[in-house]
Amino acid sequence: MNTAQKGSIGGVSWEWSVGVDGLSAGVEILEVDNGLIQIELLPTRGMGIRQVTGPGIRLGWDSPVRGPVHPSFVNLADEGHTGWLRGFDEWLVRCGLFSNGAPAEDRIETPLGGWRTVTLPLHGRIANIPAEEVEFEQDSEGYLRISAVVHECSLFGPCLRLRTTLSLREGEPVFMLEDEVENIGGRPSEFQMLYHINFGPPIVGPGSTIHAPFAWAMPRDEVAAKGYERLTTINPPMPGTSEQTFYTKLKSHGNGVSYVVFSNKEQDCGCCLALNTEELPCFSIWKYEASEEEGYVVGLEPGTNYPNPKPFERSRGRVPVLQPGESHSILLGFELMNTAEQVQKALVNVEELLPLEGEPEPDDSEIIPD
Repeated sequence: MNTAQKGSIGGVSWEWSVGVDGLSAGVEILEVDNGLIQIELLPTRGMGIRQVTGPGIRLGWDSPVRGPVHPSFVNLADEGHTGWLRGFDEWLVRCGLFSNGAPAEDRIETPLGGWRTVTLPLHGRIANIPAEEVEFEQDSEGYLRISAVVHECSLFGPCLRLRTTLSLREGEPVFMLEDEVENIGGRPSEFQMLYHINFGPPIVGPGSTIHAPFAWAMPRDEVAAKGYERLTTINPPMPGTSEQTFYTKLKSHGNGVSYVVFSNKEQDCGCCLALNTEELPCFSIWKYEASEEEGYVVGLEPGTNYPNPKPFERSRGRVPVLQPGESHSILLGFELMNTAEQVQKALVNVEELLPLEGEPEPDDSEIIPD
């Protein structure tokens, strides 16, 4: 990497570097250090987060992909429109904005009133669109706020803008992500957003546990059904294991706030995720308990929808529509934990939600495509 810029604001330093070789050539990495945790942002890849590290802990995983990968090396139409996987190695990657989920054929209305058939690629385009207007500022509470804009626009198609801001303060193991998706076009536009938040060791390992206030949960398919009894616990790495995905609904407080804690077996290391189920009503879990060489990983995926083909999600009323000038805001909070005391304190947030009444389990046909 070639270091291009350095700076600091309010006790938080940052360093901007650019990849010079391989698939990372030209990729900009913005590393932020608050004296306790370090966050690697990827402006070239839609302002995704490659990894977050702190004392004795790392939020991230070891993908077989040797990244970060410049979008110029990712052809979303490859291999049945699953080319997105060739750039997939981030801890947090956004899936959207116009679509996410499995590849699917869909019909899009044209400005002249007709329709055209398109193939929507796996998990959409936003992760492979470079950001612009990256800015730094310190707010009145001492937080460094790093903001950027990413546009997903086309002629005769949707025009959506993502405004994203990451906030953190000196010496604290927490950070926040504020996203706003706005329709800046002249016609109503659908949008979808899913956060693919991916964990490997040291949080992921034999006996690691996902602590969540599930109202209900169901396996996506027959393969996942075989692992349903161990939905919240993690197996040791096993070569050749298939991926498993589960669709769930979280209980939340009256204001929509909910929590998920992912901890190691000893419960002295983990991450706490805070979200709002009114902003992200769907929650999926992705488990790929294969060998470490294949990418031993578990993903937590809050979203506006489940990662099914978009036409199915639309038919079930899970594809929001933004009018011109309308926006949808999302707030996510994260805490890194490297002591048993921190983990136990975070688990209280989940335990308070468990007695609450949640939504009744729907019929499988409302959640799982045929």
